[in-house]
Amino acid sequence: MVNGTEIRLTITPDSLKQFCQEVAIGSANTNRKHAAFMALEAFISRYAGADAHTTAYRAVQQVVEEYSAETRAQLLVENANSLTSALAKQQLARIAEIFSSVSRNGFRQILLQTFAEMSEEQLDETRQWVTSWCASAKGQAEQASGYPDALDFRRIDIELIEYTALSEIKTVLMGFWHNLHNENPGL
Repeated sequence: MVNGTEIRLTITPDSLKQFCQEVAIGSANTNRKHAAFMALEAFISRYAGADAHTTAYRAVQQVVEEYSAETRAQLLVENANSLTSALAKQQLARIAEIFSSVSRNGFRQILLQTFAEMSEEQLDETRQWVTSWCASAKGQAEQASGYPDALDFRRIDIELIEYTALSEIKTVLMGFWHNLHNENPGL
């Protein structure tokens, strides 16, 4: 680093809000917008220095957090819609892609939103398919490994991420199914 080659940035809540609006309008891709807001939030946090404990800093961070929360909610809806379609079509690769693109907690939120919008019949069909698929994949992987309690998905051409994603769906769906039927015993 060369001495004397630094810049000072001045950020106000209003100027940042204008910038965030430009970012939000500038891209139709919600993932990119969300990543931009997350990076901006981290940048401000990292370089705020002594200002990090001021009212002005909190006001600036609040602006970025609001935009980040908005894009997070949009991503939740978009991913829930994609997951609903992928589950209906039993598209393992698409399900695994959605699973890989979010945190475990995010995936669970997407699942709960998806399940809440499904009909009883759709839930039952999904439950039966996921349960059957997981049991079959696990059984085949156990046989392929040759060792007790060991799974070999490579030999049976199943991606581990697909098995992990469907296992997570199964876990969350079984809890959702159980809660649904305990709240509505006549179903």
